[in-house]
Amino acid sequence: KQWYQRRVRGELIAWLRKMQSPFQPWERMIPGYFRYLPNMERDEANSILAKDGRSTCFLIRNSTKDPMFPYVITMLCNGRYDHTRIGRRDGNRIAIGVVRQSAETIHENLAELVAYHSKIPYSVKGRNVLLVNPVNTNQ
Repeated sequence: KQWYQRRVRGELIAWLRKMQSPFQPWERMIPGYFRYLPNMERDEANSILAKDGRSTCFLIRNSTKDPMFPYVITMLCNGRYDHTRIGRRDGNRIAIGVVRQSAETIHENLAELVAYHSKIPYSVKGRNVLLVNPVNTNQ
């Protein structure tokens, strides 16, 4: 029995190393999982995304310019950085962008917003993207 447990444990460890995943396996299954890095300037966010290098990798940070837009989604998309504001709506709810949104695109919190846009794309410079690649900050 012990030799079998050691073999299974060894195979599991080898598989995990092969995966080289920056996230815990359960994190990939959580709808709306994202990296929130609150006190970060634009240049620092760009640098972290550049280290990750995957197209459409993203993070969410606090906005420093306008209190009506408390958060920013910073994304690396087609080799360019995009900074999309997340604005406040009625009832302290939030939505992507500055245009008035329909009811289903207005959310209670960031996790709900990311979960929604992991299935329903939003437009970044004419390209529809999903929020499915949270930035790897373990590099």
